[in-house]
Amino acid sequence: MVDRHKSSGKTKGIPTVFASDWHYGEIVHKAQINGMNEFNLAIADRRIKALVDGAINLLFDEQKDPIYDGLVFAMGGDMFSGVIHEELKETNEKEMFPTLLQLTERVEWVISSLAKQFGKVHVPVVVGNHGRTSRKPVAKNRAFQNFDWLLGSLLASRFRGDKRVTFQIPEGPDAQYSIYGHRYLLTHGDQFRGGDGM
Repeated sequence: MVDRHKSSGKTKGIPTVFASDWHYGEIVHKAQINGMNEFNLAIADRRIKALVDGAINLLFDEQKDPIYDGLVFAMGGDMFSGVIHEELKETNEKEMFPTLLQLTERVEWVISSLAKQFGKVHVPVVVGNHGRTSRKPVAKNRAFQNFDWLLGSLLASRFRGDKRVTFQIPEGPDAQYSIYGHRYLLTHGDQFRGGDGM
């Protein structure tokens, strides 16, 4: 998605690259689901690279004379498979702390690559439900008990001093920001109930 703004006869834009529900660390064996799909850390890493390559290709090579004032890299939660279920705890490829360190390195590369191409990157970060450390969902201190919050905080520390990159890591479930006067609210959405349950 590209939020557009007209200035001096030219169309400028601030694209959004949305990252959510990566479930990093989970293993899916294709033999267990009739060969329909598979997932592991190696596949996840290939998908992360494909996301960056695809975004850069789409926003530069597939556009005519693009002018960007920056980019939003929105982290929408559930970046980890997590340990909220015994099944995941037993079958994840690695324990949570090694997984956290590995994903921190991968996302640091993503942000650095995007900053190199777009000049400025704003990173709003919200938590999902898979990253929580509590057995049941909580309202109070929700962010501070979640690996998504810790991932965002570690990344913010690594980019401290890099004026190209800004982070927005709220203490609650939502991040509000604006682009060219248009207001946005980033939320994982697992706190909503009703309808068909989605």
